[in-house]
Amino acid sequence: MKKIKSAAELALEKTKTYAHASKDTETSDENREYLKAAEVLAASLLDNKTAPEKAVEALEKYPDKAKVAVTKLFFQKFADGINFKNTPAVLRVLKHLAQDEVLLNTCTEVNQIYEEYDQKMEQKKQNAADENSRMMLQKLAQEGIKGTAIYKVNVRESDFNESVCKPLEEEYNRQLSGFRSFLAGKAREKEV
Repeated sequence: MKKIKSAAELALEKTKTYAHASKDTETSDENREYLKAAEVLAASLLDNKTAPEKAVEALEKYPDKAKVAVTKLFFQKFADGINFKNTPAVLRVLKHLAQDEVLLNTCTEVNQIYEEYDQKMEQKKQNAADENSRMMLQKLAQEGIKGTAIYKVNVRESDFNESVCKPLEEEYNRQLSGFRSFLAGKAREKEV
């Protein structure tokens, strides 16, 4: 038969639970200001407004008691916000945060994928620029205008590169889905 607990035993259990919960709350209250600052720092890094070196320098100044929580926050923010434009910065900071070989190897693999896509994009931009140049010079010739000075000034201002690269960026972002899941998993681990 199951033992019936007295009111005192139940109260003692609840007290232990509350004491443990208040200890966690106290720790999270201490870390709250660091987490807010880290959230701003991560967002700034993802927007390419902060250099990775500056982010690493700032992270090194955090107290040890806040580092685990801050590292988890960075993993989650990076999982949510990594894209083609910020990959190099994110990888540099992750390599600094890395405490295990798996994360370092994964960062190396993602960097290789990034470099492949970067080369593809540069080639695609060059091909599109060459084709655009050929077509524009042909149009100018039909109008009886010789020379390329006017065309070259106008091309520098155009944003055709963005439309050329968008499909490749979308493909790259699909490639990152596994890495995003990996980072989100790291954010949920008890030890980082």
